[in-house]
Amino acid sequence: MHQVYDLSLAVRMVNDNRGAAHLVTNDHYSDHTARIFILTGPNQGGKTTFLRSVGIAQVLFQAGCFVPAKSAALSPVDYIFTHFQEKEVLGVKKGRLGEEAARIARIFNHVTEYSLILLNETFSSARRVDGYHLGRDVLKAMMRLRCQGIFVTHVTELAQDAELLNEEIPDGSRLVNLMAGVIDWMARAFAVKGHIRFSVLQHRPVWVTRGILRLNMA
Repeated sequence: MHQVYDLSLAVRMVNDNRGAAHLVTNDHYSDHTARIFILTGPNQGGKTTFLRSVGIAQVLFQAGCFVPAKSAALSPVDYIFTHFQEKEVLGVKKGRLGEEAARIARIFNHVTEYSLILLNETFSSARRVDGYHLGRDVLKAMMRLRCQGIFVTHVTELAQDAELLNEEIPDGSRLVNLMAGVIDWMARAFAVKGHIRFSVLQHRPVWVTRGILRLNMA
């Protein structure tokens, strides 16, 4: 997809009289091998917005509607599974992590190689080390199933392990790293009413310092 955007965000911006000129678009490409993407980046960096844009585009495509992108070539999927954070409900015996695990288990009871899985900060309720190991297991399961998917996570160690997992499961779907990064920082960031604008890039993970994402494109 070329210049895909979050339709729900675009509608809100128009309704708030902000106009669509400030809307950030992204490119997203996958093929028969590179089908699972690990998306990292700073808080409020557009990761969830990107995830929504991919999901909404897939739904509208399969409904026979126009896709919110400049151009797109998509293939139908049999299921679209999503996992977004939910508020903790008092009185639930499993706790938030137990509820997350149960929701993931229900997804994997039905997913096929023709499915699309969109995961947003899954296992963020766990300790970082536990979230890392649980996330690693989920990624490996997705790879073996050869489904399509995007895993948004703040656990950068998962992204750093991408090539190791590709070597461990050579016959599975290949993992690709994406990262939310500042676009045109010096030229354009301050032109949008002082707000920093982010875009999603295919790039290895880097560290975030004092809230400013530094990219080394060399």
